[in-house]
Amino acid sequence: MISGSYREIGLTPEERKSFEDNGWVSKYIERARSVDPAMTDGAVELIRMVYDIAKEEDPEVGEDRLKACFILAEMSARMRFSLTVEAEDAHRATMIVFPDP
Repeated sequence: MISGSYREIGLTPEERKSFEDNGWVSKYIERARSVDPAMTDGAVELIRMVYDIAKEEDPEVGEDRLKACFILAEMSARMRFSLTVEAEDAHRATMIVFPDP
């Protein structure tokens, strides 16, 4: 957990300790890491489309940002324990990597 973030959601230090001590977060992360989602065609198309638009607007946009979109989309699906990366996950990833287009 990011230092200080418990205050942002209204947890007292005691509530934070209780939340962390029960191991829920560790179990959630462990389970999410065990999921290996497959990319759907819709997710790939959405990421490629947004990347192409960003590349047209700024030729300096590199393939590292494209790769970041795919990684973040996959992570989004893992957070949902989904076996597929949907367009919803791709949209979430592109909003992080390319907030302007």
